[in-house]
Amino acid sequence: MTVRVEPQSNSKKSENLQNCQFLTPELDEIEKLKVESHSISFTPEYVYRNIVLFSALHFGALIGAYQLLLSAKWTTVFWVLYLHVVGSVGVTAGAHRLWSHRSYKARWPMRLLLMLMNNVALQNDIIEWARDHRCHHKWTDTDADPHSTSRGYFFAHIGWLLLKKHPQVKEKGAKLDLSDLYSDPILIFQRKNYIPLVLLFCFILPTVVPVYLWGENALIAFYTAAIFRYCFTLNVTWCVNSVSHWVGWKPYDQKISAVENIWTTVTAVGEGGHNYHHAFPQDYRTSEYTWTFNWTKLFIDSGAVFGLVYNRKVASEDAIQHVKHNMDTYKVMFVNNITLSDEIETYGTYRPRIVVEADASLINGLACFEMGDAATNSDSNEANKQERLSLRSAELDFPNVSSGWTSTSSIITITQRYFLGSNARVPHNSNRSTPVEMRPVYQEVAVTPVPEVKEEKKSCCCIVM
Repeated sequence: MTVRVEPQSNSKKSENLQNCQFLTPELDEIEKLKVESHSISFTPEYVYRNIVLFSALHFGALIGAYQLLLSAKWTTVFWVLYLHVVGSVGVTAGAHRLWSHRSYKARWPMRLLLMLMNNVALQNDIIEWARDHRCHHKWTDTDADPHSTSRGYFFAHIGWLLLKKHPQVKEKGAKLDLSDLYSDPILIFQRKNYIPLVLLFCFILPTVVPVYLWGENALIAFYTAAIFRYCFTLNVTWCVNSVSHWVGWKPYDQKISAVENIWTTVTAVGEGGHNYHHAFPQDYRTSEYTWTFNWTKLFIDSGAVFGLVYNRKVASEDAIQHVKHNMDTYKVMFVNNITLSDEIETYGTYRPRIVVEADASLINGLACFEMGDAATNSDSNEANKQERLSLRSAELDFPNVSSGWTSTSSIITITQRYFLGSNARVPHNSNRSTPVEMRPVYQEVAVTPVPEVKEEKKSCCCIVM
């Protein structure tokens, strides 16, 4: 198998990328993509190899289900359930929460374990999985979303794997910064050796263990612990893309398709709090559920106890409660001493999200600061851009603005792409202020007595919906 290895960036760049909160939707681009999709001539093409393979897999899974119910030993039944949990956690705690969202950090033994567990699930190598998932969050329900729900329930569930990718998926996916993934030698090792790894962990070991340890029939072991279990884990994961965007409730954000669903919460070891997850995409818990339903959180927290996991990000409780009780409130924060171009007047139709973090120490010299495209369309704005980039946290403060707007702390955290937020209107009577749209406010979870884990920081935040 030929593996394309991207040039690795330096460790500092990778570290900055991991620290940035980079997986909130690209709201301005989402509107643009929805308009562009009408002008793109695209005829879906079937991937016949995948159609044949998935058809054969599901037929074999029916045989495995029959044998699991009527022929398999009880030890084999528990072995199947155990492998499902192992493979699912390899996806949820590994490919999803660690490598796609960077919602926590893990030392190399934990990363190695998660990579090996991920092979049990056989859902493409982690780099490819994370790339598709980042596309899903940044351009949700557009043609740049690999499994967009706008193309139907079946497409979001499995159809996206039976058709060639839409041109916008390829275009946007190629522009994502994946340097943090390509700088991880464990992920490079998996990518280079993916076929032998998945053959061993997804099919050979699940079959051999029951045969040699408790005398299970080889065919029964293969059809139950390998074929049925693999197919079941796949469909459970796919349900997060389909069921969790259709059937459920929306306690955090009613404007998005993602919902809370108890079925996917239980079967996908804690991934069913999807409305919460899309509202707070970098919260390592992905929901407010306790470990009883969120086994992935339990696994991550257990790793923290042993010092293998650190810097777990969580949305502040004030932020969560404000979102739950103010879903229909429209407010915008303002930053003083910012000169606007006359060209900047209105933006898209999406609502502002969470806005401020009152902790200057998290800014680190505005390492994650980046101006929006709207502010740099002309040469005359370039000087203003450089001036803004040179600002320090102490120079950013909230003035007393007119009635109808909300102001709070005197220090904020600036994060990528959310200056000149894409969903607010600049007041006509203000030429020295600009609406700011920030990413959700996160705190670090303190773990004692594990070394190198900072104590939880107290923050004052304002939530804007």
